[in-house]
Amino acid sequence: MSSKKDDRRQPLAIRTAIALLATLALAGLVLIGNGLYIKAKAELSQALLNRSFERRVQGLGDGRPWPWADFQVVARISTPRLAKRGIVIAGVSATTRSLGPAWLEASPLPGDNGTSVIAANSDSQFAWIGNLRRGDTIHIELADGRALDFRATGTRIARWDDNGIDVSALGRHLALTTCWPLDGTAGSPFRYVVDADLIDIRQPMLASAR
Repeated sequence: MSSKKDDRRQPLAIRTAIALLATLALAGLVLIGNGLYIKAKAELSQALLNRSFERRVQGLGDGRPWPWADFQVVARISTPRLAKRGIVIAGVSATTRSLGPAWLEASPLPGDNGTSVIAANSDSQFAWIGNLRRGDTIHIELADGRALDFRATGTRIARWDDNGIDVSALGRHLALTTCWPLDGTAGSPFRYVVDADLIDIRQPMLASAR
């Protein structure tokens, strides 16, 4: 008797399992699709940002990557050892951080007196930040033609409202910051900070020739 009941239950259990697997597969496809879309969007945005930065260095355009953009590109950041690079956008917001590293406008430009702050998302534009080591070179090209080299002096984890960054500090410094933990978990009050000091600055050739 019980065996007959078990026989009747098996098809239902199988159908339930199949439905669950199908749901999980569909959810996976949606997530993969969203991931590919986000990746493609990021790559296209970087190409447009890079083109806009090159034009600005040449004295062409106003630094906006597309006509309706409400921000400008201001620099290009790269890490020679890690072979990573990105275009830095003026102003930190959800929009700019989703497109590329963003310069905090309340801080000085890289190379000026004080501590310049550049922020980005740890799961996209700053996915490499956790691989930076003390002593690594961080290279920054500005839209005015200056080329800067900073040396990483250390990394730390701090609360967003007690991060120890002094934008008016003596000397010329750089702070790269992103969310902690580095897996992109939202809502954390902590930040991962890479501190760096300026070690070299090269003026644009046209300016030095005057």
